[in-house]
Amino acid sequence: MLYLIGGAAPSGKSTLARRLPDAQGAPCFCLDYLTSGLEEGAPGLGVRHELTNRRRAELVWPIVRGLLRNVVDVERGYVAEGDVLLVAEFAAAREGRVRACSLGCSDGAAVDKRASIRAFPSAVNDWVAGLSDRDLGELVAEMHFDGSGSVTDALRRAEEYLVGGGQ
Repeated sequence: MLYLIGGAAPSGKSTLARRLPDAQGAPCFCLDYLTSGLEEGAPGLGVRHELTNRRRAELVWPIVRGLLRNVVDVERGYVAEGDVLLVAEFAAAREGRVRACSLGCSDGAAVDKRASIRAFPSAVNDWVAGLSDRDLGELVAEMHFDGSGSVTDALRRAEEYLVGGGQ
């Protein structure tokens, strides 16, 4: 199982990721390391930490998506977390092998999340493209945990969602 934890900084992604390996025995990879490596090692790509999360995701997502496809096929369990993850698109296309959530955005950001998902269609089996905005919004809402009231509560609910298989 691949666990994906996306969302804004600092929403608790790393904290949640550290909890999951203990619960599931899975190694964890923070995608901040990858974006730092791309910034330093491949400056021509234009990946810089001062860019908005959305712009960094636009630049990094094709690389991350390829990396995650391999992880899903090879690893028995793995956790990836970062603000450059487009979790709904990737998880939906690999139902049963990927559990994903997003942390930290207010409920009012659902329209932006739908637009972001639509802007980065899956190269393989883009079934999300056939969803209405309403249905895609429900998918986003199911996987999103708002920490604006209580980060601790959002992390607990997200962990239960991931470990419980999205139930």
